[in-house]
Amino acid sequence: NSRYADNAQYWLGETHYVKREFEPAVVEYRKLIETYPASKKQSHAMLKIGYCYHELGQLDQARAVLEDLRNSYAGTTAARLAEERIQRMLAENSPQ
Repeated sequence: NSRYADNAQYWLGETHYVKREFEPAVVEYRKLIETYPASKKQSHAMLKIGYCYHELGQLDQARAVLEDLRNSYAGTTAARLAEERIQRMLAENSPQ
């Protein structure tokens, strides 16, 4: 119930992410998005969800989240990073 609860929720996701526990990280980031819709961490949680899906090989889900982020938060650092990851995914999956 603290004013820092959204930040704490984000960092729960980060602890899983840095340990490469991508599925639990997605769960924690989604809790932030659902529980704290006005949080300033929304775009960063979306970014990390996209990264997690990419790491899990769920490329369609990764791209959908990252494109949604890019469109919803245009002009932000998170949107720029989402676009960079989308381009990386495209390069990884293009025929050589």
